[in-house]
Amino acid sequence: MKTLFISVNNETEPYPVAPIGAAYLAKALRDNGHEAIILDLCFVKDPFSSIDSAIKESHPDIIGISIRNIDNLTFNKSRFYLPYIRSLVDFLKDISSVPIVVGGSGFSIFPEEVLRYLDLDLGVVGEGENAIMRIADALETGNDIRAIPNLAYTKDGIFTLNSMQYADINQHPERALIDNRKYLERGGMGNIQSKRGCPFKCNYCTYPNIEGTRLRLKEPGAVVDELKGMVKDFGIDYAFFVDDIFNFPQEHSMAICEAMIKDNLKIDWTCFCTPLGMTTELAGLMKTAGCKGVEFGSDAGSETTLKGLGKPFTP
Repeated sequence: MKTLFISVNNETEPYPVAPIGAAYLAKALRDNGHEAIILDLCFVKDPFSSIDSAIKESHPDIIGISIRNIDNLTFNKSRFYLPYIRSLVDFLKDISSVPIVVGGSGFSIFPEEVLRYLDLDLGVVGEGENAIMRIADALETGNDIRAIPNLAYTKDGIFTLNSMQYADINQHPERALIDNRKYLERGGMGNIQSKRGCPFKCNYCTYPNIEGTRLRLKEPGAVVDELKGMVKDFGIDYAFFVDDIFNFPQEHSMAICEAMIKDNLKIDWTCFCTPLGMTTELAGLMKTAGCKGVEFGSDAGSETTLKGLGKPFTP
């Protein structure tokens, strides 16, 4: 079975973000005997023409729609992406009759609403590596897909979300399907995960809904091996750790930094961190390992506001 993933994100402010989620799914499919390609719409001038060409050239059996966000998260210049995405889906329906499966972080937060808005029947919530493999297997053999974990679907107007299942964190995404150089040239970077899941209880946060509340840690050696491949194979010289919190647990982040230093890895990087547990020792290790900046989720300077948000630290 051949899957065409279409990454619909075309936002380039404040910088373009490569579709690492689709690359993880493509890797899972390829490792299990299926074919997968990615059509990245981030930099194309005519998405409809690009989609038409991709369908004609690849003849996919499944089309995956990857939705990173549903809006641009900017309150005074808000842009809602779903009307644009719906126009792409409507176009796909006109030129192809193969099953369309929607997924991604933006979809996973509002699966029922997005399915109904896009007038689609199938989606994958959360981590999709296992689900997309099972969907491909079932469609190839003609078996029913409706019991597959992480599947969201509508039938006769009724929405159903199956139980959640989480993937192996030690896998690498299929970066060869992404134009990594173009992202670097236009202000982006190479994205990497060292963990999934978040045990904190910030009451506004979407990460636990997408990745679960149990931390799953990638082996520090596997993280460094992935970074080495990013440098050697794709010329990536700047990486962003997309973990919700890089510095928790501290012993894991320290082990990653120590492994990077030991291997004399030459790559600059940034990450998300929490003020909780950011020690002088860890900050020094991060700097020595190539860290050039940290985005802290501090959120407020008021004790009352921090408590109200469920933050685990004080001013």
